[in-house]
Amino acid sequence: MAVTNGQHTEASIQESDSPGTDVASDEGDPVPEVAVQLPEQTESPAASLADSDSDVEEAPVSVSDSYAAEEEFVHHQPENAAELLASNGKQAIMECDYPKAIRFLWDSLSINNGNAHTWFLLSHAYSKHRQHLNAESASLESMRLAPLNSRYALQYLRVAQFSKTPVRFHEELLSVYQRFPREPEIILALARSYARIRNDPANAHALYARFLAIAPDHSMAGEVEAEMRLVE
Repeated sequence: MAVTNGQHTEASIQESDSPGTDVASDEGDPVPEVAVQLPEQTESPAASLADSDSDVEEAPVSVSDSYAAEEEFVHHQPENAAELLASNGKQAIMECDYPKAIRFLWDSLSINNGNAHTWFLLSHAYSKHRQHLNAESASLESMRLAPLNSRYALQYLRVAQFSKTPVRFHEELLSVYQRFPREPEIILALARSYARIRNDPANAHALYARFLAIAPDHSMAGEVEAEMRLVE
């Protein structure tokens, strides 16, 4: 969620009901693409969190649901020292011992710094420890190593809610949406951003409708329908 004048503006990124996926072809898909426009808006320095790791309450993120099996070692016996350390780091996150998790994950990365999932876990650990700028850096590295993985993009957006101003957060959402136009949680976050940050009901309504067309059985479909009625 973005923060405006000290209050949370919930364009929040929700946990997915399904594992993270790489981009797939949309060929033959009957759902039309939504063209969204980015209106000009002046960024407010007072709203900026970009230069501070302020003690801001985090958006609710289910850690266990976030560890989808993009990397096989998450669900298998570790085969080497780097994987064992990363597995220990994940366990420390599950136990809410974030400093310990960060140490394990950095030790793993000192052996193998090319594993996107380890950077993803490190971003989670930093985020839960409210070190949002470090979380953003780790998340960006996971996306650099695995640019087609939507789960890593979602984690970046969760972090960006705290490390960016509302305007910059919206711009990041728009950029990620253009890369993952069929990811329901990204569509929903962008719809909420248009409704609550940009005050743009037309784009918000179009994106709410797109969410429902792509994921009609999603657990949040009822909530989305209610939000869509508010911007009609």
